Amino acid sequence: MIAMTEPAIIKLAQAIAELVRPANDAAPPQINTARNVTIALAATKTGLSEKAIRRKIESGVWIEGREWTRAIDGGIYIDMEGYDRWVGKAVASKSAKIVSG
Repeated sequence: MIAMTEPAIIKLAQAIAELVRPANDAAPPQINTARNVTIALAATKTGLSEKAIRRKIESGVWIEGREWTRAIDGGIYIDMEGYDRWVGKAVASKSAKIVSG
């Protein structure tokens, strides 16, 4: 058995850490999704439930061609840029009410 001093153990641990550290410490790559996404993915991205999204479509809160679109096969896709504009309007109207209130 080899006797090692504390500084020697620390140096050895640092050397091992250097060997096992990944070569690239950069953050993992981000995957950007399409502008128009399924209701399921939109629910994940927005925090709204799928049911809430469907209700916004059915009740006319979200307008076809603005917040959502229908594909050739009949599938419904949420326009994430349209969603962002919709949220921005809600935030802007709340801010206006606070300022004028």
